[in-house]
Amino acid sequence: INKAIKLYEQSKFEQSYKLAKKLSKVEEDNEELLSLLTLLMEQKKDYISKKKYLLKLITITQEANVFQSLALLYQNENNLAEAKKYYKKAISLKPDYVKCYLYLSLVYSIEYDFAEAEELIFKAIELTTGTEAAFESYHFLALMYSKADKYQKALEIYTELIKAGDKHPEMMFNCAMVCLKLNRYIDGFDLHRYRYHPDKQHKEALVQGLAVLEKDINIENKNILILGEQGNGDVIQFIRYLPLFIKSKAIIYVIVDKLVLKLLQTSYQNITFSNVI
Repeated sequence: INKAIKLYEQSKFEQSYKLAKKLSKVEEDNEELLSLLTLLMEQKKDYISKKKYLLKLITITQEANVFQSLALLYQNENNLAEAKKYYKKAISLKPDYVKCYLYLSLVYSIEYDFAEAEELIFKAIELTTGTEAAFESYHFLALMYSKADKYQKALEIYTELIKAGDKHPEMMFNCAMVCLKLNRYIDGFDLHRYRYHPDKQHKEALVQGLAVLEKDINIENKNILILGEQGNGDVIQFIRYLPLFIKSKAIIYVIVDKLVLKLLQTSYQNITFSNVI
């Protein structure tokens, strides 16, 4: 088992897995081995097997993090009842488990039980006050207010976080979406650039080697590539602003989905459209 763990730590995942799998035939109830197998299944993105090992683990251990991991898997499967059950079990074992309060609040937000979600986040804030971890708790509170259509309250939290020096890319992007909901388009579209930030989860892909167009740059005679990165409805809505680039004497190339390609080609004949980069 120690050898299998060492192989995992050396990122020799396949070798670690083969050895761990072999060991599991004779060490069915070994907590250390089962924990390793859950890590290996996460590496393989085999979440069905990971859940199997976690369900085995909770029969032999009362570690809060095991119940939290199982709850998260059920949450990702949209099995909210099971997710709540295991988050609550983790909290009962570890009453200061901040992550569980926050993730459980997401489950209640999905169910539109915002009062319960708010109470859980306030508990997380209470546990993290005076530490850097408080930033994440306030992020969750702002997200919850945004989902509850309380955009002004969400923006107030984001504004205070930014003043405090917190400019996490995911948070800045979420702030952008709130600004757009409040019709604060200048702020919203400016912050929306955080979708390209390398540290943002699920960041939008950029074409390699091309710079992002910045404000106040003279684009006369410049080649501008525009990516239709949102849905086709948004592309059709925003396409009307492309003539503004033409007025600035820029040369425009636009990548869009093939479903709207012909429509846009016939509508804007002085712009080059394509559905491939």
